Amino acid sequence: MKRVNCRYTFFDNLDGTGIMPGRPYLEKVSRLIASTLQYANHYGTYAPAELAAIADAHGPEQLAERMQNAYLALYEEDNRLLACGCMDLKDDGGIVKLLHVAEERQGQGIGGWLLDLFEEKVRYLDGRRIYAVTLNFPHAVRFYEERGYEVAGPEKYQIGNVKLPALLLKKDLASKENSEAGLAA
Repeated sequence: MKRVNCRYTFFDNLDGTGIMPGRPYLEKVSRLIASTLQYANHYGTYAPAELAAIADAHGPEQLAERMQNAYLALYEEDNRLLACGCMDLKDDGGIVKLLHVAEERQGQGIGGWLLDLFEEKVRYLDGRRIYAVTLNFPHAVRFYEERGYEVAGPEKYQIGNVKLPALLLKKDLASKENSEAGLAA
């Protein structure tokens, strides 16, 4: 069995004073987003031009700007970026703005692990709920619903000049005390 060198990298810039990833990481994130968008659209939900516009709006410079005041998590194996997620804060919790896993690693728990990480960060900050904005890809919606998220309503996904229909999902989180009490039981 081949030994895999894996690495998790976290950038906590929720207060705007943290360290952000450099251009090489942002280029990797940009490429991962572009490839996962193409794979995710196998149902033909969006026109190719719409997906190309979204991918263009996720270039390294745009990502650097978008990730100000955010919490970013990256997962790599053998120096290859396989997953990334980005969460911003809201008044009552967090909002997951990005969650992408490479096509060949989907269904192996990496996306769920990133989502768990974000939920724990919100709990740690005494947030009561977490939201996620996702494009209308059936498998993406199912991913969130299987983890206790409910559709809160339609949302417009806008980045740059691109506006597409999307969904806002939410999940109420137990307080830290409830979580710890459940673990102790």
